[in-house]
Amino acid sequence: MAKVKIQGNASGTGILTVTAPNTSTDRTITLPDSTATIATTTEVALKAPIASPEFTGNVGIGGSPSRNLSVNSGGSSGYIQLCNTASGTAASDGLEIKLDSAGANADIRNRENGYLSFYTNNSERMRILSSGGITFNGDTAAANALDDYETGTFTATLTGHTSNPSTPVTETAYYTKIGNVVQIAIAFNNRNTSGAVGNVRVTGLPFTSKSGEPRYPLSAVFYHRFTWDTDRTAYMLIPDDRTYMYAYALKGGTTWEQVTHSAGTGMHLWISGTYLT
Repeated sequence: MAKVKIQGNASGTGILTVTAPNTSTDRTITLPDSTATIATTTEVALKAPIASPEFTGNVGIGGSPSRNLSVNSGGSSGYIQLCNTASGTAASDGLEIKLDSAGANADIRNRENGYLSFYTNNSERMRILSSGGITFNGDTAAANALDDYETGTFTATLTGHTSNPSTPVTETAYYTKIGNVVQIAIAFNNRNTSGAVGNVRVTGLPFTSKSGEPRYPLSAVFYHRFTWDTDRTAYMLIPDDRTYMYAYALKGGTTWEQVTHSAGTGMHLWISGTYLT
């Protein structure tokens, strides 16, 4: 049977000792004289539910609480852990909420090989898959997960199929990638393409196009120093599994011809469009 002993202390604090049944192991709790903090000399585990708690005020672990429940780890990172027999009870198990020692960064971490979901109105609205990626509104398919979003710049280089410009023609271009969809925008303005011969090409795409897919046509506005039948619509085409594009013109929806350099100064070429990676 458990034994409970309360004794005074010279410092004015009280000592509450609870001896666990069977093991005769003491659990000692120090009752302070002038503060609301209860300090324990050993870890205390509550293994039975409290049916009808009669407690008002704030509860603090490690310091004086200013909220209903406060966990203060002092100078180190603070953790709250949820675990069970299935997850295991080690520090590397279960679900934890962490505040780092600097106090500026926080983590919600599922340490198990499972998802993390968020609900509103009792319905799942977002799920983070264990393999990475985010799904929405109850969709659990990995193929539908949003797994990337980024924006950035890349260096686009204008070349020719037969020979390149005597002086390299490069331009800082822009991209946005959402999942496997890449949006790009390139603007070559008033450039010198002397020395360039053959089909117009642009290299340096930020991501390799998807293998096995058809060519991706991107809209292009040609101004000066290019040659093609003006009765045709010009496009930049990205082949599959490549990081470059080349210029073609389409007539009547069936006939294609190359767009070639007409070397000289004052070249303008604007490109925008989307492809899959």
